[in-house]
Amino acid sequence: MDEYSLQMHKVCMNLFKLKGANLGVDPDKLCSIYQDGIRGIRMNYYPPCQQADKVIGLTPHSDATRLTMLVQIMSNGEYGSIEHRAVVDSHEERLSIAAFHGTNFTAKVGPLADLVKEIGAQYKTIETESLLRLYLSSKLDGKSLLDHMRINK
Repeated sequence: MDEYSLQMHKVCMNLFKLKGANLGVDPDKLCSIYQDGIRGIRMNYYPPCQQADKVIGLTPHSDATRLTMLVQIMSNGEYGSIEHRAVVDSHEERLSIAAFHGTNFTAKVGPLADLVKEIGAQYKTIETESLLRLYLSSKLDGKSLLDHMRINK
């Protein structure tokens, strides 16, 4: 698992470089807040369920401490977070493995300065620790965490 986590981190760092270049910001600056960041792996097992249409594997949600949402906030809305959920199957088991890659504890999470010059910030900037506390105290409920970060205009 350690080796898998290390390799996933390398993949994510490459993705951050590409996303930084695509956004027109310094890729190394974007990568620096994820270097030595929070990493974790979650494995979920969903056994077959004869009444699969009557159960929820995992409620609809948008990722918070993973690549998708953090990049969305930092891209000032340029990249979107996808709401998704886990479902069960009536005949086959399902195993999912999620790799979490968050910022380091000294980083602040919010739109990158280079991306707010023209249209202004669409999301708040908060410290990583505050974001984690907010995430851990909230329910998996669609994009509620993202909505909490949004600056209403």
